[in-house]
Amino acid sequence: MRDRQAVLALVLLAGAAIGQTLVDLKTQTKSVDFTGATSTKPFQAGTALPATCTVGQAFFQTNAPAGANLYTCTALNAWTLQTGTAGSSGPAGATGSAGPAGPTGATGPAGAVGPAGATGSVGATGPAGATGPTGPAGHTGATGPAGTVGPAGATGSAGSAGPAGATGPAGATGSAGPAGPTGATGSAGVTGPAGATGPAGATGAIGPTGLTGITGATGPAGATGPAGATGPRGATGLQGATGPAGSNGAIAHIQNAGTALPVEGSLNFTSGGCTDDPSNGRTNCNGAGISGLSIDVNGTAQGTQPTLNLISGTGITQVCTNNSGASRVDCTPSLNTAVALTIGTSQAGKPDFCNSTNGTDAYTCSLSAAAALTAYTAGMHLTLNGDTGNTGAASLNVDSLGIKNIKQPDGVTDPTTGQIVAGRPITLYFDGTVWRLPENAGVGTCDNLHSVSGSGNCISTPSILGSVALTSQTASLGSANLVPTAAAGMYWVVTIAQTTTAATAGSGCTLAVTIGYTDSAGATTSNSVNGLSLAALGRSQSGLPLMVASGSITYSTTRTAGTCSGDQYALNIVAERLQ
Repeated sequence: MRDRQAVLALVLLAGAAIGQTLVDLKTQTKSVDFTGATSTKPFQAGTALPATCTVGQAFFQTNAPAGANLYTCTALNAWTLQTGTAGSSGPAGATGSAGPAGPTGATGPAGAVGPAGATGSVGATGPAGATGPTGPAGHTGATGPAGTVGPAGATGSAGSAGPAGATGPAGATGSAGPAGPTGATGSAGVTGPAGATGPAGATGAIGPTGLTGITGATGPAGATGPAGATGPRGATGLQGATGPAGSNGAIAHIQNAGTALPVEGSLNFTSGGCTDDPSNGRTNCNGAGISGLSIDVNGTAQGTQPTLNLISGTGITQVCTNNSGASRVDCTPSLNTAVALTIGTSQAGKPDFCNSTNGTDAYTCSLSAAAALTAYTAGMHLTLNGDTGNTGAASLNVDSLGIKNIKQPDGVTDPTTGQIVAGRPITLYFDGTVWRLPENAGVGTCDNLHSVSGSGNCISTPSILGSVALTSQTASLGSANLVPTAAAGMYWVVTIAQTTTAATAGSGCTLAVTIGYTDSAGATTSNSVNGLSLAALGRSQSGLPLMVASGSITYSTTRTAGTCSGDQYALNIVAERLQ
């Protein structure tokens, strides 16, 4: 029995080996388990996708890159590469060192292109798989004919304007335009009164003694002094015996009050008589026999003598010459210019013009052009013209008589710097000790915006605190500041209003100028200072003293039009602080 079964098994195996019976796993199996199989090949495999397939088929393309081999038929005759969804990114691993590049593999032959299957219905979009290799390009279809160009559509209406764009940045500043013409110069304001006299400054130290000037030229010889008195007469000697009378000879001498005159051949007396004076060896022509010469001065008789003796006096010289042709002696008086002033010398200013050219304010000069000064005298004046201005204390030495200090009019205070100006003559007065400057000396160094103190100093701080200069005005002006912040004190306001264009028609037009301020009692005060007709050319000016407490000094104008037209006026106002 056992042998029969073995034989039967062998027969079956043999038949199986010979017949290759196929098993349909779909219908002949259930719950197939291949885990114990040595290998399994559940997919059709090859190098090219089959041309046809039914939904559910799978195909493994052996020549595709790893990971891009498995295709499934997702529609009739439509293969789809199966790729997994991208997993979440793991942490980046450390970058390994680059391996050596492998050799490039040989390119495999391209598989034959299968016929295109019918397009199945589009299934639901699955998750994107890994990008498969690029398939072979299909045949390019023939280009269809170009359609005819349609007519151009009508132009649409313009759209509404859009909103304005944002303002662009400011353009660069243009270059400056040319300068306008210079305005006309305003008329000069009226000069304000002199400020109050300030206290005298302390006397400065006496400057060092200047160098001794050169010795002046020798003056002319002084006039001859009067003759001395006649000495006592000597005792009369014994009279000698009378000699025989000689013949009349020529006259030996002619004397005038003891002074010998030229001798001529005859001596003519028109009246009177002479007597012989043998005891004195002369003939005396005087006494009852001669009437003599009556001498008067300004109609008053001075005496009657036979001899008139001309003596040179101070300022007058006598020059006498014998005029033999006219049988007379001619005497000519003249002015002694060494001691007397001539008109030409006076007009040239030589007697008191002191021109200092030493380049310092230790001034020196000489008056020798007229006559060198011999002594300083209290009350004398001279005009100093220095070639340099002073820098504080100054002095003057005239004709080397000695250095004398120059002081302010008070005789004590030194002059301030610049009070004596180079090339600008100034009159000095000698009080017996020092030279004094005149009152208000130094005004020449100030301008019309400065004042001079009582001691003659130029105050460098302007005292004019406000001014107005308006032209071509045709209407009233409202209140405006002349001095915006006026400190308490006394002020002087000068106002000049002028009609520059008379009214071309009408009448009754006038202008009034008003100055406003707060007075010393704290009350707001207004003063109308000008009344001006605008119907004709003209001007009106005024000076107004103010005692201001505080606040501002203002000005305004009121134009009363009347029936006028075409008129214009100019206005100039200056405010000066006095103290």
